[in-house]
Amino acid sequence: SPDGESALSAGRYGYLVQWDLSTGQSLRTIRAHEAIIWAVRFSPDGRFALTASSDELARVWHLKTGDRIGMVAEGDDEPKPWLDSDHPGAPLFKKCARCHSLSANGRRRSGPHLSGLFGRPAGSVKGYNYSDALTGVDFRWNEKTLFQLFDQGPDKYLPGTKMPVQRVPDSGKLTQFVDYLKEITQAVPQ
Repeated sequence: SPDGESALSAGRYGYLVQWDLSTGQSLRTIRAHEAIIWAVRFSPDGRFALTASSDELARVWHLKTGDRIGMVAEGDDEPKPWLDSDHPGAPLFKKCARCHSLSANGRRRSGPHLSGLFGRPAGSVKGYNYSDALTGVDFRWNEKTLFQLFDQGPDKYLPGTKMPVQRVPDSGKLTQFVDYLKEITQAVPQ
């Protein structure tokens, strides 16, 4: 790990193990793949582990919770309106769609659904396993909070979140993205 306190191992049975180097004890074991894992690595900040397997998949894991980040939904038949939109903020939504469904009844992904996002209290989607960074916070998602989230990056705006670092440094593009996010998350039927 970047701090030198833990190490990762993996092997032929598809398990990722994080070890405490001072005690030699396992901190966490994650069933990461259905096949042999050939490569493991910490993210630069040490909060995530990356695995690559002979199942031809690379995955990202939040080490504190063991949750898979950026889960790819196979056979996904949910509508993808951002692909046909002329809105200038639509292209940036593609990254959001990897982790978030637009519908509360949509396929469960690694992040909470985005239906009704604007005005919703942060950390409030029932059944979603939020990180400590979002449990007990007291704000609602709106243009300002979402702009700050993607301007600063999730790791700075909500330290400890399991949301991967994603920033939109161009304020004009970020304003367009937040506008599109408001449009697309309100237009989805429950």
